[in-house]
Amino acid sequence: MQFMPRLVYLLPLSALFIAALSLFISPAGAITYARLVGGPTEQASFHGRVQVLREETGVVQPAASFRFVVDARQGEQVTTLERQTDADGWAEIFVPRMPERPLSLRVLSQRGATLAEGAVHLARSSWLRAATRRRSNFRAHEHKDLRVCMNAPSVVFAVPFEQPLLVHVGRPQADLNCRSGAVAGLPGVSIALEITGGLLRGPSTCQTDAAGTCRFNLRPFHHQASAHLDVRLWEMQFQFEESLPVVPGALGITLPRPGEGAVQVVSPIVRDHVWYSLVSEHGRGRGGRLDLSVAQDGTARGQLSVSEQERRGAFLVLSSDADGPSSSAVGYPLDGQEHTLDAWDANLLDGTARAKRQAARRTLRVRVALGLYCLVTIVLSVALFWSEVRREQAEVDRRMTVSGVPNAVGTSTTPLIVAVLCVFFAFSATLVWIVTR
Repeated sequence: MQFMPRLVYLLPLSALFIAALSLFISPAGAITYARLVGGPTEQASFHGRVQVLREETGVVQPAASFRFVVDARQGEQVTTLERQTDADGWAEIFVPRMPERPLSLRVLSQRGATLAEGAVHLARSSWLRAATRRRSNFRAHEHKDLRVCMNAPSVVFAVPFEQPLLVHVGRPQADLNCRSGAVAGLPGVSIALEITGGLLRGPSTCQTDAAGTCRFNLRPFHHQASAHLDVRLWEMQFQFEESLPVVPGALGITLPRPGEGAVQVVSPIVRDHVWYSLVSEHGRGRGGRLDLSVAQDGTARGQLSVSEQERRGAFLVLSSDADGPSSSAVGYPLDGQEHTLDAWDANLLDGTARAKRQAARRTLRVRVALGLYCLVTIVLSVALFWSEVRREQAEVDRRMTVSGVPNAVGTSTTPLIVAVLCVFFAFSATLVWIVTR
């Protein structure tokens, strides 16, 4: 029985040690989950973007260089993709579609833990309704037998990037929307252009060519910029002014020349990368992250290869954010369209709630196990303490009997009960202090 005095101290101490250690190894301390954004699922292929996030003590950070697996199920057809996230936790995915079958996606870690899962559906009509379209809204200006229209091939302008501005002069016709090529051109018309809030790159005067068109290159420096035109044909002269469609904070592009496939993307501020996606009226195409390099003029530039086939009917959406709508994001036309298509990726899957529910269940299991362990330990400690005190009391009584010393009074249990309660409350108070620290 010599080991019992040691157990009286070792059992409660071990319980307190386990309780303190569990605070540092709690499985709910960090959770990892994924979310998916993407385009319509009704097209021949689904393009989307997965981000893996890690949350610990309320702080959410992207999981960089994280390897994961995507299982795409379409009926009995299963497609498996393996990807690795970039520094921001993003990775682009592509799934061949069977539009007649529903699409279910499951994002897994390499260890097999589910990061996000569920059915994915986004109608093309809903996706297009959520997109914004910008138009130049240049009006047709008429004076006697002349009609003057302006046209921006990029539709919008971005500060401080150079973009062409076309001026077309022709005879008045039924067309009032000033669409390019809708008015028969007049050659030899003198046009003088003055820019407010920007700078002209090249001559400020021009004579229309055989198609009745003059081309000017300008760079806006302010978000409120306007063009003042002076038009002259023989003795006929008139002037007008138009506001330029400038998008604050937008990225700029330079379209390739015929035979070239690279679109130059320029950022007004220094940044490491931008996000892009190729979209059309039919849905979303490929996308991803475009790395930029710092230029001598303080901007950041990069080149994106786009084939002639990809440019047909396509728009290039550029944004500094990988997800969500942004007022500065623009879907530039790549095939001569006269409007932009600023189409956003929609939120399709989010594993946050699932990961937090699992973490809460793990925490509950740990707390129940820890509570039962501490309860059993304190019961055993009190029982051992009671037994040890009773044994010591019996030994004292035996020795007094052997010595011939009679018991003056009967044995009282009050001091024993008080001692046991002291052990119980001291242990409980220490445990509560550890857990609430």
